[in-house]
Order: sequence, then C-alpha cells, then structure tokens
Amino acid sequence: MSSTRLVTVLGAAVRHQRHLRDLSQRQLAALAEVDQAAVARFERGERAPTIPVLERLFAAMDVQLVIGVEPLDAHLDARIDGLAARPIAERIEG
Repeated sequence: MSSTRLVTVLGAAVRHQRHLRDLSQRQLAALAEVDQAAVARFERGERAPTIPVLERLFAAMDVQLVIGVEPLDAHLDARIDGLAARPIAERIEG
C-alpha cells in the first residue's frame, strides 16, 4: 500500500507521542490492546489505522486526536504565486 500524506502524518503523531512518554511500541500496543506489529506499520505509514484503533492508541497515552481542515497547499501556492507577480508597491498596499 502506498502511503498517503494523512497516513504518514498520523503515524508520525503516534510515534512522537510514544517517544514523549518513553514507551516502546510493545508497551503502547499492550496499553491500547493492539498488536505491536500493527503499531510498527502505523508508525512507518505502511498501514492506516482504523479510527477506533487510533483513538485507543492516543487514549493509552492520555491524549486525544483533534481533526481540522484547511485549504489545500496548491490553493495557497497559487495565491502566493499571484501575489509574487504583482509589483512590490501593490503587495504592500494590500
């Protein structure tokens, strides 16, 4: 399975929180009642965890997942390119 950006970000978040708590993958897996190999695959971005499993992993570390949305980067890149094409005096004025 090729990893999506979201799967990569979620895996990195699990790994980061686990490291902050000085937990091994085996310890986290036991706390969340998940297989250690699954934790390893999630952290590497090789497999997307289900929402219930993700919630258990974070709850086992006393944190919760917060989800938000924002514009796509491509939209922002196009806006930046448009502003960059304008003369500097126009950019300063708004």
